[in-house]
Amino acid sequence: MAIEIYQSDGKGGGRVIHRSRNLRGIITQAWRVGVKSAVGLHSGDPNLCGGGDLRVLFGDGTYCQTTFASYEVMVDWLHKRRSFRGVCAVEGPWGCETF
Repeated sequence: MAIEIYQSDGKGGGRVIHRSRNLRGIITQAWRVGVKSAVGLHSGDPNLCGGGDLRVLFGDGTYCQTTFASYEVMVDWLHKRRSFRGVCAVEGPWGCETF
């Protein structure tokens, strides 16, 4: 899983400002500048396990987007991150949860 963090150009695009081989890149950026919002979405058939898409907007306007192979792993990972508390919403086959 490769993580890329982008600097927004205001037009829906942006340039890559940081690359990471794992989720540590997201944790480090959140620690540096804070998190404005994080949204996790269930991808795939609602009746099956499926994966999850995570989109994070950081405090300085940078953002990232990544995909998890397992929705449950994504939700568990988000629950364990203190920096995401109060700004995170997860929408899945069982409804929407905010934490």
